[in-house]
Amino acid sequence: MKNIELNHIEIIQLLMVANPQQMDLIVEQIHPADVLDAIHLYDGDPLEILKRLPETYVASIIDEAEDDEKYELLTLFSKQKQIDIVDEMSSDELVDLLGSIDEEEQNSIIVNMDAQDAAEVRALLSYEPETAGVSWQQNFSHARAYDSPRYTDLFTTRGARCRDVLLYLCT
Repeated sequence: MKNIELNHIEIIQLLMVANPQQMDLIVEQIHPADVLDAIHLYDGDPLEILKRLPETYVASIIDEAEDDEKYELLTLFSKQKQIDIVDEMSSDELVDLLGSIDEEEQNSIIVNMDAQDAAEVRALLSYEPETAGVSWQQNFSHARAYDSPRYTDLFTTRGARCRDVLLYLCT
C-alpha cells in the first residue's frame, strides 16, 4: 500500500474537512501512528479530530499509543463510544491498555464487554505482561483495517499535499 506523506498540519486539516466517504479513503492511506503524531502536535482538543474518525481507526490509533496514553485517549470519549472502540480493539492491545490502569478502571471497561470477549481478556490478564501477546498470537488472528489494499492507487505520488488530496476527493 502506498501511504501519502503529509506533515501534521496537513493531516489535521485533511481530517477536519473530510466527509464520511472521503474519511474512509483517507484512513486507508494514512497510518494511525501518523495521525497519533499529528494529534500530539495539535494545539486544539484531540477529541475534535478523533470523534470524526471511524471506531476501528480510533482503536488502531490507541494501539499505536504508548501504554500510559492508551487509557487517556479512550477516556476522551463517552462511555458508549468507549465500548464501541474497545469492541474494535484486538485482544492483545486491549490487554496492554488494561494492564496499564488500575483494577477498578479495568473492571469499568470489562463489565461492558460481551461475555465471551470479557472472559478472553480476563484470561489474558492472568498471564505475565510479556507472555499475554504471545498467547493471543498463538490462538487468534486479526487484521487491522488500515492494512486493507482497497484503493491503493488513490495516491500515486509520495509528495501529495493536502490540497491535492482534497481536490482529488472532492471531484
